Amino acid sequence: MIKGTFGFDNPYSFGDMLQVPANGDGKFIPNMSMGIGYTSSAIGIGVGYTMSFGDKVPIYKGKVTPKNQLQLGHTPVLVLNALDNALRIAVPIQVYHKSDKLVGDISDKVTAVSMDAQIRYYTGLDMLPQIRLYLRFGHYDTEYKVANITTKTKAESFGFDFRLFFGAMVEEVALQPIVKIQFNTALGKNHNTTRIQAINILRGSQTVNGVLKNDKNPYTLNIIPALGISANSDIVSLYLEPSLGLKITGSASKNVKEAYDLGYGVYGEIYITPVKNVEWYF
Repeated sequence: MIKGTFGFDNPYSFGDMLQVPANGDGKFIPNMSMGIGYTSSAIGIGVGYTMSFGDKVPIYKGKVTPKNQLQLGHTPVLVLNALDNALRIAVPIQVYHKSDKLVGDISDKVTAVSMDAQIRYYTGLDMLPQIRLYLRFGHYDTEYKVANITTKTKAESFGFDFRLFFGAMVEEVALQPIVKIQFNTALGKNHNTTRIQAINILRGSQTVNGVLKNDKNPYTLNIIPALGISANSDIVSLYLEPSLGLKITGSASKNVKEAYDLGYGVYGEIYITPVKNVEWYF
């Protein structure tokens, strides 16, 4: 069977959408996604693409007066299902590139690439129904050229997120204890960014300084036990996931010891199905 999909979402808040600045640049610039795939009981494969929009930034293109140009990010994705849909793999790759040329033989380039691959395996066991592994890699480089003098910087990061899902039932409520181990680190001693994400760089929410001189690679390690709680009725389905976590932060300086933090959180989902084939999600 061949299936296709298309959709969009707006990453900005509702208040931002209502505020239009004097230059007329509104904030309704949604991410556009599309995909197509083939599925069968033996194997499934699909490809997708998402175009993400950032803010407008001044681009000179060798002229004295710049023009505001909308920045774009691109995310191709490959999806693979196997073993009667028990093994599910998704590999999205985010790409952002900006280049400009200024007056006076000056050029500036920025490139960011990041991957957040996800592997899910559904074991079929009641005690351990699901295992997940996320693999993360980020790359960021800049090139600034003045006449014949070129200055380059490069920063990379690596991380993983390993999760074990356990299962149990108490009357009509499904309980799912979860153990999460999350690790992110900067590769190299020239920057402090433990997780580089191309789309965040596109939107200006993340900056990377690639010219530092650290003593060692900084890292973060999160150990999070959580409990998934599911309850369903004919109309409403509820999922809650309270969690407690220990965060260990490794400094880039040899004179600073690891920092330990405790935290907590609650994640929730509500599905309302007033009539058949109509579903509201919160």
